[in-house]
Amino acid sequence: MGKTLLENINIFLYINSMAFISYFFYLLALVIIHSSAKSDSNFNNNEFKQRLPKLGMSWKNCGPRNDPVQLLSLVVSPEPVPIPGNFTVALTLNSSRESSSPISATILVERKVGPFFVKVPCLENIGSCSYADMCGEWAKFCPKYLEKYGFTCTCPMPPKSFVIQDAPFSVTSVIPPEFLGDYRVTADISTKEGHATCIQIELAVKSGK
Repeated sequence: MGKTLLENINIFLYINSMAFISYFFYLLALVIIHSSAKSDSNFNNNEFKQRLPKLGMSWKNCGPRNDPVQLLSLVVSPEPVPIPGNFTVALTLNSSRESSSPISATILVERKVGPFFVKVPCLENIGSCSYADMCGEWAKFCPKYLEKYGFTCTCPMPPKSFVIQDAPFSVTSVIPPEFLGDYRVTADISTKEGHATCIQIELAVKSGK
C-alpha cells in the first residue's frame, strides 16, 4: 500500500532534519578519525569527560582507555546550536597510529524525550546508521578550509599534531520545531588497524529564527 501525502511529508521533514543533525556529528566523527597527534598517556583515560555547565553540553571518550584516538577538548559555540545560524567548533585530539581504509563507523543518534533518550532510526542512510568505509565519504564532504588545520581529504591518515581553533560553520536549513531539542550521539569507529575510538557527545539544537 502506498504512503499517504502526510506520511511522505513527515518522511521528508524527518530526513532533512536528521540530515543536518547526523551530518554535523558525522562530520565531527570524520574529523575525529582524521585527527592525529602523538599519544600522551596522561589523556588515555576512557573516563575522562569534559562538561560545560553553562552551555549545557557534555562529551566523553566512551571506548577502552588504550584506544589510539582520544578526544581531549571540545567546545561548540554558541550552545544550544542555532539552526539556521552560525556556530564554531574548537577541538583537540590525540592519536597514536595511522588510520587506514576501510574506516568503519557505527553512529547512534538519540533524542531526549522527557527524561529518556530515544534512538533515532536509520532512514535513507541518515540517523543511527553504520558506515562500511568513511574514507570515500570523507573525500566527498571534506571542507577545503580544514586544510589549514593540517587535514588532507584522503586516506590513510598519518599521525601528527592536530588542533582546530574555532572552525566556522554556517547552516541555512530550517528544522521543524518537533526536531529541535537535546541530542546524544555516539560514534564508534574502527580502522584497518583495529578499534580506533568511541566518542559520545550531548548537545542541544535550537531554532535560530
